[in-house]
Amino acid sequence: MSKNSFKNPVSTTVTRNLLIAVWIIIAAIIIAGIVFVVGTAQKYSDTEAVPMTGISQQKADATVLFVFTDDTYEDQPTHFTLARFNTETGNNTVVSVPASFISEAYNHSGSLSKQYEYGGAVQVKAAVEQLFSVTIDKYIECPFTSLETAIDKLGGVEFEIPENMMYKNNSGVIVTNLIKGKQTLNGKQFLQYIRYGNFGDAYKTAEKRAELAVALINSVNGDEAYDEIVGMFNSVIDNCTSDITVIDISQFAEDYALGGSTVTAITLSGTETAPDAASIESVSNNF
Repeated sequence: MSKNSFKNPVSTTVTRNLLIAVWIIIAAIIIAGIVFVVGTAQKYSDTEAVPMTGISQQKADATVLFVFTDDTYEDQPTHFTLARFNTETGNNTVVSVPASFISEAYNHSGSLSKQYEYGGAVQVKAAVEQLFSVTIDKYIECPFTSLETAIDKLGGVEFEIPENMMYKNNSGVIVTNLIKGKQTLNGKQFLQYIRYGNFGDAYKTAEKRAELAVALINSVNGDEAYDEIVGMFNSVIDNCTSDITVIDISQFAEDYALGGSTVTAITLSGTETAPDAASIESVSNNF
């Protein structure tokens, strides 16, 4: 007689019943899950309130601090731009903030350039928030070379050069040669305009940089906006430091592409080290 002949009929029945009970429980869980998912999908379909992730999760607008570092240009090694994007209304606002402005952050007082030396982009973020009484949602810190890469990825930025610009370095080598008139600037030309443009004081310089930011934002529009935004972000992020995630940028790009855009630049005024009350109010009200 083989070993298989010695089966306990009671044990076999218990095992079979136990397996049946387990499968019933599993089936019930699956059915409950399907009912929940379908019910949830129907709910969001009826209200059109599908939950979003990333920048748009809590609100339709986001304020972002851009910090650009330029190790090759000692006179102005850091550049700060504040941008507010509203993907619901399509109204965006930018302001270029002079690095000479003095503010306080984390018990450290000094110019924004000194704040950067002390604690990087996070320190500058806190200092700008303190200066203008605004809340900055995200920041991104990049070398200027990354900005050049992003603009080339975009295919250039259409901009009107106000006058012929030709500058030479101390060795007599031409470092920039831009011709007056409306044209499409590549990444290198874009940076040349920022670095070597003789705009006058800090406020005029900030105004011209804001104009460039407006031109850049306006270049990202239409049916290709999503691919352009994601493409630029992917082309620079490995060389940048940021609390912006891939999910953030993907959601923002989707909302931005659907909403279109208009861009307004805020012009600041005041002393070399501090904006006047009207400038502070303007930024506070728009960001």
